[in-house]
Amino acid sequence: MWNFREEGGRYYGYVMTKNFAGIDLSRIRPNNVWSEGDELHGVDIIFISRSPEENVGQVVIGWYENATIFHKEYRKRRGSKKKGEWNNIDYLCEVGSENGRLLTIPERIFQIPRGKGFPGQSNVWYKMRKIQR
Repeated sequence: MWNFREEGGRYYGYVMTKNFAGIDLSRIRPNNVWSEGDELHGVDIIFISRSPEENVGQVVIGWYENATIFHKEYRKRRGSKKKGEWNNIDYLCEVGSENGRLLTIPERIFQIPRGKGFPGQSNVWYKMRKIQR
């Protein structure tokens, strides 16, 4: 519910990972040696969610282009929230709000295939951008 709320010109993304372990960047760049809190820039992140329509499955609800992901670390948002909001909301990726897009409900028509090479039960899918030379 906070992934597409603009704060200071940025979006801060959260997904629940197994045992709150964060995202393992070795799944994106297996040849790097990663330490907790290391950052990987230039990642496209696709947010997906179960469609409210029956028998549809998961659909794309939005994305971050050229985002930064933190290796196995959740970070805390700074600043105070309005009354009734959570005080400390964790995030594990961020992007300039101009590079994020939340689709309207009628636009959420791209169904996520199931099987090898596609997301499982997690509601995020990420890939490295190709570096232009």
